[in-house]
Amino acid sequence: MAGTASLRGVNRRRALRHEEAPMPLGVRFNNLFGLWCRSETQMEMLKTFMLKVEPFAGSDVRDVAMELCQLADRVGVRCEAGFNGVKLWARPGDNPIRLVEAFHEQLKRPPQHYKIAQAD
Repeated sequence: MAGTASLRGVNRRRALRHEEAPMPLGVRFNNLFGLWCRSETQMEMLKTFMLKVEPFAGSDVRDVAMELCQLADRVGVRCEAGFNGVKLWARPGDNPIRLVEAFHEQLKRPPQHYKIAQAD
C-alpha cells in the first residue's frame, strides 16, 4: 500500500508541476494524458498551408461538409476536399450548412468554370 500511495503522490506532483508551468498561447495541459494540446478557442488559423483530403466514394455532401468543417476546426488550417467536380473549402469556424448551400450553388455553374465552394 505504501508504494502505491507514494506513486500517486509523485504523479500528483508531476501534474501540479505541469499545471504551474507557463503555457504558450492556445496550449493547455491535459491531466488525463499528461500532454500539451491546442485549445480550439484560442487557436489561430495558419495562413500558408491547406490540408487536402479526399472523401470516400458514395459519401453524402452534408456529411463531407460537416466533417470537413470539424477537421478545419481541429487542425486550424483551411481544408479542401473535391466532391463531384467542386472543391469544398472549409476554414476554422465555418458553418457546414452554408458550405453545402455553396456547393449546390457551384453545381449550377457551367461545367467549364472553375468551381470552389466556401461558406461565406
